[in-house]
Amino acid sequence: MEIKKLWDTPRDRLDPWARKTFYQISGLHREAPGQVRMENQAKKSWEDVKDHIYPRAILSHYTEVGLKEGRLTLDGEWIFSQVLEQVDSSIIKGAVAYGLTIGDLPEDPDLFLKLMGDFWGTAYIDSARKAMWEDLQNWEEFQGLSFSEELGPGFFGMGTNNLMKFDRLLDLSQIDVMLLDKGAMMPSKSVVGLFLLTEGEPLVFPDRCLFCKGNEKGCAFCGENQQ
Repeated sequence: MEIKKLWDTPRDRLDPWARKTFYQISGLHREAPGQVRMENQAKKSWEDVKDHIYPRAILSHYTEVGLKEGRLTLDGEWIFSQVLEQVDSSIIKGAVAYGLTIGDLPEDPDLFLKLMGDFWGTAYIDSARKAMWEDLQNWEEFQGLSFSEELGPGFFGMGTNNLMKFDRLLDLSQIDVMLLDKGAMMPSKSVVGLFLLTEGEPLVFPDRCLFCKGNEKGCAFCGENQQ
């Protein structure tokens, strides 16, 4: 059985998380020449984008799932991830797929401010995922269940070609997200992913780095997310 729900949260709830993440990915947490000027530009960029940030998601809860040889079947769609080849299917009690966006953010014509705006967008979409995960723990239908680590296109051995499958499962148009050619989404600060549900201890995927589809430039950010 599939249960669909919409989720949203105020932007200001995300501000503390986003500010911390922004400083990490922008490098402003390190002392550098021109620090004051850069911080002023970062503040200006935030003022430009903050009123356009509207975190929202669509989620599908599947109480019946199939898992065989790394293929997870949800409502007739199968999604492959290499890391799932190592998971015992008998412990899976369900799954939650989601699509999440923070909306369409303006781009400044100044290249540096445009870069700062992109950093803010990344920080807020990451913070929105944290807030969504936090809220899911309190939903009545998930009491007594544990959420796995997050799976999604581009990491844990899951190809980006699965984006179309997530769209068919979720109908991303309900949160004003559309798929573009070559595996991109619009607005650009949008993500999809899923969690597996188990009883007792949450499922942790072994050898996570072995199957990563990213590159070494994302390791520091990924490590920040896992803390």
